[in-house]
Amino acid sequence: KGYKVALASPLISLAKPACNAAEHIRCAELAENEGCSLIVFPELSLTGATCGMLYCQKMLTEESEKALSLYLEKTKKLNIVSILGLPYSHNCDGIFGKAAKIYNAAIIAQGGKILGVSISRDRTDLFSAPPKNEENALLCGQKVLLSDRNVISTDGMNICVNIGNTLDAPDISDTDLSVLMCAPGEYIGLSEKLEKDASLYSLKYRVPHVTVGAGEGESTTDFICSGQRLLALGTEIKRVDKLFSKD
Repeated sequence: KGYKVALASPLISLAKPACNAAEHIRCAELAENEGCSLIVFPELSLTGATCGMLYCQKMLTEESEKALSLYLEKTKKLNIVSILGLPYSHNCDGIFGKAAKIYNAAIIAQGGKILGVSISRDRTDLFSAPPKNEENALLCGQKVLLSDRNVISTDGMNICVNIGNTLDAPDISDTDLSVLMCAPGEYIGLSEKLEKDASLYSLKYRVPHVTVGAGEGESTTDFICSGQRLLALGTEIKRVDKLFSKD
């Protein structure tokens, strides 16, 4: 069975989840109208990926969850499966103590329901590593399972979700699609690197692979994001559009 996949790098309003949710909803509706089965956004797409220490603020994580609730509500009548990113705080009561965790998370959703949560395996100063043992949690009032497993099963589709700089899947032999959600800073040679990594990954596991990078609106003094979006089918690479495109 074939799937039509939309790769979206929406305009980001940094640290304004409600604004970003509205843009996500618009993209999802457009993708649904184009007959897509799946839409994939970059990592931390509901907040932007360059918020720095703001991720450790309760206000931002709470607003992110509210934005996700809004997205779920507004897209519950759509058939499309969505994969979007946000910072998710677990066991946090405003102060990030030893028990508190904040995850760079990807949410897989359809019809207003959260189908699964994938957590980035990249180790950073801001985000926690995924739990080694499965943990139950609540997100937008729905029960979710937190674990280090990054293969999510949807209705008739198994998706391997990778976040950040790491393509890491011990066994995806039964996977229909591999996804990398990222926000890389642009530099000379980045396009070639992403294409090579995607192609090798697709060849190794014999599975289609898509990479979706953050675009306009990310803010940092060190780099800019160009909206890298590509599909790898083995050695064949297809790009969605030109870099820095606003279309």
